Amino acid sequence: MNCQQPITVGLGWPALAVVMLIVGPWSCAPEKPSDRDLADLEVEAVDVEEVDDAQAVVAGVGGREITREEFNRRIDGMIDRARSRLQSQDRRQSFLSRIVEFELMADEGHRQGLSDHPRVRHAIKEVMAQLMLQDVIDEEVSMSDIDGEQRRAYFDDNFEQFAEDERRQLAILVADESSSPDRWLAPFADGEFEDPEEAVTRFRRAAFRYSQERRSGDRGGDIGWRTPQQAHLLGDDVFDWEFGEVYGPFDDDSRKVWAMVIDIEEPERPDIEELEQEITERIYDERRRQARSAWVDNLAQDADVERFEERYDDVTPPDDSAPPPLGELPRVGDDDIGTFDQQ
Repeated sequence: MNCQQPITVGLGWPALAVVMLIVGPWSCAPEKPSDRDLADLEVEAVDVEEVDDAQAVVAGVGGREITREEFNRRIDGMIDRARSRLQSQDRRQSFLSRIVEFELMADEGHRQGLSDHPRVRHAIKEVMAQLMLQDVIDEEVSMSDIDGEQRRAYFDDNFEQFAEDERRQLAILVADESSSPDRWLAPFADGEFEDPEEAVTRFRRAAFRYSQERRSGDRGGDIGWRTPQQAHLLGDDVFDWEFGEVYGPFDDDSRKVWAMVIDIEEPERPDIEELEQEITERIYDERRRQARSAWVDNLAQDADVERFEERYDDVTPPDDSAPPPLGELPRVGDDDIGTFDQQ
């Protein structure tokens, strides 16, 4: 049957992208088959919605058959979002057309000798290794083997990874001598506030009124929450401070900075029932890594493996263009208050 029948065969961009991914933009990509080439290719399609038999042929390309089983296998290999788009008959016909296009381009690439291209051979090896590894790991590791006792043991051994840290909310007041800080410091120095909550309220009012650092001052001195793992400019001992007590002054160029803990969130013990799925996945992933490592080690023991480090040791490494880790990015508020040294 001529290829101009129910399926329109052309070199669409999805198929071209697959070939370019394997071969690379610097190689000679397969040329579009001529009309004479297409005349030699038998392309036939059927209504895939009406086919029930797994071995029924849904399309033929160059004498090769694409069965319903193969068609479904390719659908199952798609990501969830792409697979969900194939609900209508028209979408499935379109997907079948792309499969045919892919087969046409693969045939043309084979005719042009790309089967022996180094990147093609490497891609085949990569897929083959992944399939073998998947079979080995699936046979040795199963998520259904992870029971409640194992989850409890993992939870107890890694408790700190699940526990939430204590957090402290800090406020500051920035002033120089010209603003006469003694007038608002006096009540705190005299121990006037028996209730720490009242001391916090008065400190935040003073920060709002007197602080010369207005971005925090407009928030009542609030510079946000801190955990013990976070570096903060008032020193690590802020987690030893008493709630509602004024600390300082700290030097900031010609100004002084006073600080207070205005709120505390105590660490909470996590509930293992709420973490059951996460713990199961962690154990599963860890066991898969161990199974992979053991399998590869066994292969290496039975193989003749040599490494000549002196031949690649002086290879120029690639540029380190990766973005910095999230923890190294500046936090909002740090630049507002400078670097302090306590007197």
